[in-house]
Amino acid sequence: MRFPDRFFAAGTECSTFEKPVPAPCFRKSFTCAEPGEASLVICGLGVYELFVNGARITRGRLSSYISNPDQLLYYDRYDVTDHIRRGKNTVAVMLGGGMLDCPGGLVWDFDRAPYRSAPKFALRFTMGETSFDAGEFVAAPTPTIFNDLRAGEWYDARLYSGDVTAPEYDDGGWRPVIPAQTPKGTKKCNETVPMRVTDVLTARRVRPGRISILPALEEKIPRLAVPEDEAATEGILYDFGVNITGVCRLRIRGARPGQKIILQYGEILGDDPSGDADATVREEDSGLDLRGFHFLPHRYNNRDVYICRGDAEETWEPYFTHHGFRYCLVLGLDGGQAQPDTVTAVVFHTDLARRAEFSCSDPVVNALWDAGIRTDLGNFCHFPTDCPHREKNGWTGDAAVSAEQMLTVLYCEENLREWLCSLRCAMKENGELPGIAPTAGWGYGLGPAWDGAIIEVPYRIWRLRGDTAIIRENADAVVRYLRFLWGMRTERGLIEYGLGDWCPAGGEVDKPKASVAFTSSVTAMQLCRKAAAMLAAVGMAEESAEIAAAADAFRAAIRRELTDPGTGVTRDRCQTAQAMALCYGVFDASEEKNAFRVLLDLIGENGGSFDCGILGMRVLFRVLSRFGQTDLALRMITKPDFPSYGYWLAHGATTFWELFSPIGCEQSSCNHHFFGDILAWFVRDLAGIRLEYDGGAAVLRIGPRFPASLSYAEAAVKLTADADAPSVRCRWRREGDAAVLRVGIPHGVRAFLAVDGAWEGGEDFSSGVPEGEWEIRLLPRPRRL
Repeated sequence: MRFPDRFFAAGTECSTFEKPVPAPCFRKSFTCAEPGEASLVICGLGVYELFVNGARITRGRLSSYISNPDQLLYYDRYDVTDHIRRGKNTVAVMLGGGMLDCPGGLVWDFDRAPYRSAPKFALRFTMGETSFDAGEFVAAPTPTIFNDLRAGEWYDARLYSGDVTAPEYDDGGWRPVIPAQTPKGTKKCNETVPMRVTDVLTARRVRPGRISILPALEEKIPRLAVPEDEAATEGILYDFGVNITGVCRLRIRGARPGQKIILQYGEILGDDPSGDADATVREEDSGLDLRGFHFLPHRYNNRDVYICRGDAEETWEPYFTHHGFRYCLVLGLDGGQAQPDTVTAVVFHTDLARRAEFSCSDPVVNALWDAGIRTDLGNFCHFPTDCPHREKNGWTGDAAVSAEQMLTVLYCEENLREWLCSLRCAMKENGELPGIAPTAGWGYGLGPAWDGAIIEVPYRIWRLRGDTAIIRENADAVVRYLRFLWGMRTERGLIEYGLGDWCPAGGEVDKPKASVAFTSSVTAMQLCRKAAAMLAAVGMAEESAEIAAAADAFRAAIRRELTDPGTGVTRDRCQTAQAMALCYGVFDASEEKNAFRVLLDLIGENGGSFDCGILGMRVLFRVLSRFGQTDLALRMITKPDFPSYGYWLAHGATTFWELFSPIGCEQSSCNHHFFGDILAWFVRDLAGIRLEYDGGAAVLRIGPRFPASLSYAEAAVKLTADADAPSVRCRWRREGDAAVLRVGIPHGVRAFLAVDGAWEGGEDFSSGVPEGEWEIRLLPRPRRL
């Protein structure tokens, strides 16, 4: 593909909250005597919408793939043959700020990015001898008077002058474009899965509502002057029933010219996220943070604004933003304007194919499965982000802990592959990595639990897809990073910096029970082991041996400095430390029995509940199942009292939350994926499908657990993303004391039975389970006296 590299803009001024700059539109008209094969290549920064003869043909929402443009430039190619007609034709482009011009990204220095500029684009259209680039367009401001990826969008319909994308529109008063600086980034063809609309929801409930700010935050929030027509705090609340990612579509009848309609998005209501007791949208949960970071000023926090033209009926949908919300409080409506269809929710995210399905006899587990899938999809906006209502960043720590579960349930590897490109480009010469990607230079020094995404993500793609190319693409960065990390050891041979077991249940987000020395050092050890395995798989024997030796050295230091050798007890003596040590092989085999007993004691001391953060929760339930305590793990997950996932559901959650906090305390984000590893646990341990790749071949280990509280569990895992691809299937059901296991094994999959040692069957499957459909009856193994 030939990439056009001459960029053009409508002006040079960047947008601010105090002085917004309208989103520009660009047009180019040409005459065609005989249509032929036609193509168009475009790079639109920050994000673009593309029209040909009035038809919107953009490949997805918020196109193209978002990156640091001084590192990577993504181009989209379109075949527009079917859109060209005889006579006059028009190509139109609208540009939004995206992450190029985003005042809402000030916390992470995006407002000071060295590449920041007014929106700009490069384009080349080719049809036979007809060819033109972006320099031949004319430009004008649109009625979108403000847009920001995080803050929202404002549209003044009084400025609407007709369909500017249509050939018949008169653009005689438009100005020529001006040259803009070409970004420094490497040019790439965008081959990721785009963001698409996947659903449109009508409100399940419409009622009066209001907006409020917690008194403790009233004086801390950045404020701008509030006009009289934005001072209202009471309006009509639209409840869509589930927490989603997207925007609201407004349809208003009988509007007054200049009437201002405010769409304030929110995830929870008052002190009760279920919304049953209170109809107050908490503004701090709409983009303002409780921990001291105040991301957005009042008036610009997760809201869209529409200023009416005064037509009999007007409809509008934002182009250049997205929000996380269950509720939309509509302010500014006149009497009678609030109808059931005044506001509908347009759901969009990266349109990822499902890989796994799961269900069981417990409705709480099934509801958690649905909530987890909704969370993963809602947070996958080009790449995995940390919350759709607020930050919208590609946090590395979040991706590291979620890589396995996301790849288990979704076909997301192509977008993860591109996200790793952004992460590699952000690596410093010394091998140091940032905590977010893409980044404008912010976020270095967060430690191996975050930086480890450079290893964890390709490792999981390799193991779950059999893809060794992902190893080769990242091998140099993996080695550079681990050599950097090796150089960060203290005199004790440990890694003692970085963020640790973030967001511990019931505690302060940055004050976990496990020490940073423990979680960072154990993370460094297990990353080295995974890296050594990957490098060996692609023939990098020398580097693999070097890194395997580093893993051994980390383990020796951890055992010497952070455990009591021979006892199986970590000196931190907390759930996270014990579970991580058991999961990652810190203890010797002779120590594990006592180590697990200590873990059970710690759980008992906490009332049978977990108190881990994201690193401990990533392994806790796996360890419990490995040592025969799946029933305990399931109770800890599903019980309705605090803290648990069931507690979330009992209080109205339809997605996973950022915090395990009691209702009435800080909730922060109510759509966060980093506690989502239970999805992979459901598939692997409850249903028993452990499908990985070995030497490029699919290998299935069938090993369900049989908790007493379940009468059945089942899952299906597709072998490829194709709609008609075959699936591995596993279902078990109880029949008295027996468990009847039915499996379906597609052609080409090597399968082995690996059930818990407490169960036995009459069939001999020691050499593997044949392809096809099989039913196996298992009985409890008699206990020895």
